[in-house]
Amino acid sequence: MGQKTLKQLRDARYYRNHVDHVRARARAYYHENYNSLSTKKKARTRAQKERAIRAYGGRCACCGERTIEFLTIDHANGDGAEHRRRVGRGRHLYADIEARGFPQDAGYQVLCFNCNIALGFYGYCPHHPQRRRHHDRRPRANIGRPRRLAEAKGSPAIDHEDVLFVRRASK
Repeated sequence: MGQKTLKQLRDARYYRNHVDHVRARARAYYHENYNSLSTKKKARTRAQKERAIRAYGGRCACCGERTIEFLTIDHANGDGAEHRRRVGRGRHLYADIEARGFPQDAGYQVLCFNCNIALGFYGYCPHHPQRRRHHDRRPRANIGRPRRLAEAKGSPAIDHEDVLFVRRASK
């Protein structure tokens, strides 16, 4: 970015010298105009979602549902949790996809909420039970705090199968 203009320098100096006043005015403006700001934000978010849904076909890939309120972006590769952790949910996810030019080879598809939830919970959708989706739901080794200290002191290492055994035994 180039050099700052004289106005930008004056504005920055004014902000530094009157930070409490500027923040109070911004807070007052927000509270006075909350309804209109909220309406505009919802409209922008909906338009962003519509663009993303349109870019990936405009209808549920499973059942053909076209009502925008029911549709969502599905991570067909099962990397949705990691993507949401990185960019956020909802409008942040749509903004990220749009900023990357709606990549067609990234494993995104449009599904309605019913099909998306069924695939997530059961690994298949009742519309097409022959299509199965299996994602390894075991915890990854790099998630959570390091366990090296406890293992170094002689504690036995606990793996995923041990946790499943304990869960089954306690039911």
